[in-house]
Amino acid sequence: MALALRLPRRVYRKLPRRLPLALQHPLYMLRFDGVNDYVEIPHSDSLNLNVLTVMCWFRSVYAGVWFRTIVAKYGYTYISNFWGLGWVAANVIGFVIRDATGVVNIARAGAGEGLDGRWHFLAGVASDTRLQFWMDGVLKQEVDRTAGDIRNTRPVTVGRHLDTYVPEDVSVIHIYNRALSRSEIEYNMYNPLNPVREGLVLFLPLIEGSGTIVKDYSGFGNNGTVYGGAGWAELAEYELLAEAGL
Repeated sequence: MALALRLPRRVYRKLPRRLPLALQHPLYMLRFDGVNDYVEIPHSDSLNLNVLTVMCWFRSVYAGVWFRTIVAKYGYTYISNFWGLGWVAANVIGFVIRDATGVVNIARAGAGEGLDGRWHFLAGVASDTRLQFWMDGVLKQEVDRTAGDIRNTRPVTVGRHLDTYVPEDVSVIHIYNRALSRSEIEYNMYNPLNPVREGLVLFLPLIEGSGTIVKDYSGFGNNGTVYGGAGWAELAEYELLAEAGL
């Protein structure tokens, strides 16, 4: 008697409805001119954070002034509560938080680090007790957190702090509502378009490549608007890693 040939009913358990972003789209950057270019993400409850992690890819040779931020949620004045990833001193980049009573905590890189015209992956982490600044997966500084509540109802901005602007290139921005671990920061560095999802409240992959709207892929709808005519340019994912020496 001939044996019946039984084929598997299904080769794959389930086909994905759509491909990951990394396979759907090329990678882009936004170039800010330092005059009036910036991105603004309106305030929302999901972005009103006292504990957070903020990350972005960044390239600049700009230096020489004190506080101008790359990604920030600033208050109404320079002396109100805020958080910011950017310049914390002349020729120094880092992560800074300030509460409404004036207590400031700063974690920073060394003078001139990251200001070499190459791409670098920056991460600022504010837990309940500690403040960290990371560059290219390396912890540059960790300090005690003594600042209290840093929340405010202002927008999140990229390339702008109050009335100042920074000439820089920026790509792929993440914000989380928790303090990420070393391994999670490293994972996001190597997988910019497929980030850790737990606690992700803002994910701007900048895959649009043109126009004035940048879509948030975190699921929270924190879309941003591009102002001032910031320029778009296409990148290769390996370009970010290679320039950062990774």
